[in-house]
Amino acid sequence: MKFLYVVVSDNTDYYYEQAFLSIITLRKFNPSAFITLLTDTYTEKTFEIRKANINSLVNELIVEKFENEVNKIVRSRLLKTNMRNLIDGDFLYIDSDTVITASLDYIWNKPIDFGAVGDGNINEIDEIIERNHFHKGTKRLRKTIKDKTFREYKTLFNSGVLFVRDTKLNREFFGNWVEEWNEYAKKGYFNDQFPLQIVNWKKGFPIKLMENELNLQNIYGVVYLNKCKIFHYFANSRVCPEIFDILHKIKTNGTPNESEVNYVLNLENFYKKPSILISGQNFYFHLSNINMRIFIVKFSKIFPRLFKFLDKILGYIIYFKINLRRKI
Repeated sequence: MKFLYVVVSDNTDYYYEQAFLSIITLRKFNPSAFITLLTDTYTEKTFEIRKANINSLVNELIVEKFENEVNKIVRSRLLKTNMRNLIDGDFLYIDSDTVITASLDYIWNKPIDFGAVGDGNINEIDEIIERNHFHKGTKRLRKTIKDKTFREYKTLFNSGVLFVRDTKLNREFFGNWVEEWNEYAKKGYFNDQFPLQIVNWKKGFPIKLMENELNLQNIYGVVYLNKCKIFHYFANSRVCPEIFDILHKIKTNGTPNESEVNYVLNLENFYKKPSILISGQNFYFHLSNINMRIFIVKFSKIFPRLFKFLDKILGYIIYFKINLRRKI
């Protein structure tokens, strides 16, 4: 059972600390896991000044060398999109900004060679979601690919958790993925997911859909929270600032204590209070091109007093109209 993490980091970010925390939670529920860490020479040089010793948690460290001019983002993407050709054996790749909450032994019994979860925990993309997908780049992707077989395919995959067996076809796939990513990077676009979709299409859609609880993507997968095995919170301090407080403590103090780990394992802590579930038709409104929600949120932050005043006035108007209809 090989679990793979890719970490490219320096002391200005929290990628190292996120991986450290994720591996701790993985070990808690999968004590016999064989964990491989794939990194680069520049990141490895920072290990000696880190408070948290990630080497003590992993079984295998693989270090790739890059030229000096290759920046951190490019190094990270080059490692991830070609990791199948840098690692031997079947593996489950897991993004660093994750929390593991259950045993994952059963995954190796799956009758598939390549598996992933739908992006946004959406298994089938209908016309409205396709047109207004929360990843704006998806529109660019759909315009790029005019082929009917691609447009009729109903799943876009998230690259945060990938189950990959060691096969010739998978090694070829990753070779194509890094090539496709390089083409995107030349145009200034560094996301790895859209090249993944294109290669999946070109290869005849070899990626198979796995259950959502194996990559529960923050707000998009709330309905699967009770079955969650891998929680993908995304590297965003605005979404869960308390979690980033713990990551900062790892950076400054080292290994988190049991209380801090348990806080992270309580997935409710990743959601700000109060919270509301957006579902059904409201979800389509949330994705719409004329989404007034974003405008209202921004307006309330820039002009808080004016927002409260207008909200109060509109409340009175709505109340007046409702009572007037009742009387009529």
